[in-house]
Amino acid sequence: SLLSRSLADLATSLNLVGMVLGAGCCCCCCCCCCCAVPAARSKDVAKSASDLLNNDFQLASQKVKIKSVAANGTVITSEGTLKNKGGTSGKVGVAFDVMGINIKKLEVNTDGRFTAEASLKATPALNTTVKVSEGGDAAPAADVSLEYANEQLAASLVCDVTDPAGPTLHGQASVGVAVPNSTARLVIGAETKYATGLDSSSTPSVADYNVGAALEHGDLVASFHTKKKLSQPTFSVHHRRSTTMSLAAQYAHASKLVTVGSTFQVDPLVKVQGKIDSNAIVSANVHHTVSSNLKVIASASVDAKNFAGDSHKFGLQLIFS
Repeated sequence: SLLSRSLADLATSLNLVGMVLGAGCCCCCCCCCCCAVPAARSKDVAKSASDLLNNDFQLASQKVKIKSVAANGTVITSEGTLKNKGGTSGKVGVAFDVMGINIKKLEVNTDGRFTAEASLKATPALNTTVKVSEGGDAAPAADVSLEYANEQLAASLVCDVTDPAGPTLHGQASVGVAVPNSTARLVIGAETKYATGLDSSSTPSVADYNVGAALEHGDLVASFHTKKKLSQPTFSVHHRRSTTMSLAAQYAHASKLVTVGSTFQVDPLVKVQGKIDSNAIVSANVHHTVSSNLKVIASASVDAKNFAGDSHKFGLQLIFS
């Protein structure tokens, strides 16, 4: 099968990964003298704003999630989703540690697709992860990744061994630099995707490349990152105004879409979350911690330009733990 053939390339790919990682470690040693603050991964420079504007907006469906932890630390998770326009889906999985290896996921869904993910920390700064998926209507997938992080450098390399044009290497690195005469820091990063063409007759090529940067100063984070060979820039701002309130704004140039939103912790048990975009779509969430074992999230989205239409959405999540 494609998966079996591709896994045969894994040893070769690991050698490539190890060589690149070694080079990254050398770079880290060179950077220590000028970088004095922790670095974020380049793909995470806008994480605080993106999380506020996107997380937990479960619209047009109802979801029930049950999570339990056994006495030996094994985590068992099951999830079922009912879509408002028909159709259901579900999945069940476990996570546990064995012989120093963290089995992050052993999962099967209702499409018949099996997924496994395991990681091993070789050192406090170096983490190796292997992911494999097969079954259902999708093609087999497998990749191995190495992540290295210390107080000056964050770097990772992912090798996709099942890409028809591959194996494909996806690398990224970022550094955190203290801004002179200020408490602020600047995070600068870049990423690239390289198709080796070893498994096909295709010519090796750089499939993608992007950059990202963030300026962090106290409770304010301003960031910039790109997608699809620098052609889709996005600008984000996140402000943690207080311990109970945060604000975020984002502009996606490809879609010319501006989105602003906020979260507010009403009390220890209730949090509200809302956003509005330049297409006049207004969305809101209400998080209610009913008990230590149950959390309810109600979501709604309204097209403010067309109240009479049927594009409004509602979602509900019940999370048992």
